[in-house]
Amino acid sequence: MPNQIHIIPNFISDEDCATAIAMIDKFDSKNKLEEFNANMDVLVVPENIPDGVAIIKKHSDKIIPIHKELRGFLPELYTTEGWLSLWESGNGAGVHTDSHDNYEFLIYATVIYLNDSSEYIGGEIFFPNQGLVHSPRKGDAVIFPCGGYEYIHGVNDIVDGRRYTIPMWHTKRPDKASKLFHPGVADSAIEMPSRWFSRY
Repeated sequence: MPNQIHIIPNFISDEDCATAIAMIDKFDSKNKLEEFNANMDVLVVPENIPDGVAIIKKHSDKIIPIHKELRGFLPELYTTEGWLSLWESGNGAGVHTDSHDNYEFLIYATVIYLNDSSEYIGGEIFFPNQGLVHSPRKGDAVIFPCGGYEYIHGVNDIVDGRRYTIPMWHTKRPDKASKLFHPGVADSAIEMPSRWFSRY
């Protein structure tokens, strides 16, 4: 079976890249970026900023059907988290799985790259089990399964420059859908015991 890592060039427009970067830089200039809870080195725009929510939701709505089509996945998919993020010199991420303790409900991940790797040194995403190292280009989306250890991955340290991304994670569980990106879905969902989902 071929690996399930897909690189989609020109997924996001130059205009949307510029808008997202300007928003990140605006919050950075006011020291209002927040530490990302899964990697304290990475800074993010606060999650409830309407303009930020709008741009993430736009691309969440666009990527979900692509995940489903490429994998022949029939159930509904929902984005559980999405961020406008900034990686600076010294930032990186060791080899990890996204579907770790308390996040076993995550199925797929998306990373959208807002600026070109020529604007920073380092910052490549890598998948050791597949022997894949990718130097992102502006507009790329990299999508992959995030459950289990088959698609463990990491990010090489940024040596110089600034790397801007929109990471998102997706689930089939409506009770884990983000209220920001799927208004009303999470409120109407009944949270099922985790054992009901353990086979999927």
